Amino acid sequence: MCKYGKTTKYDCGEIESTRYEIKGRGNTWVLVRNVDGDDSDLAQGGDSGGPFFDGNVALGILTHGVDETKAIYMPFDLIEDKGLTLDTD
Repeated sequence: MCKYGKTTKYDCGEIESTRYEIKGRGNTWVLVRNVDGDDSDLAQGGDSGGPFFDGNVALGILTHGVDETKAIYMPFDLIEDKGLTLDTD
């Protein structure tokens, strides 16, 4: 899977975990996919909201970086499960 961020541009990684607790949100568990890009810097400030995709298939939206080599994204199906919609215009 790959992503595009305004700051770090295009890069790819592998799924490391399909569940990750985002700190600062109390006891709320948010189901997201933690992507490990080995030595790649997957996310920096300005990348939030960028797409994660596999080929021509959109998978979700980048939320933030965990450290220099890991990024978190929210899959589209989990966004819809929370009753939210995506504006594609």
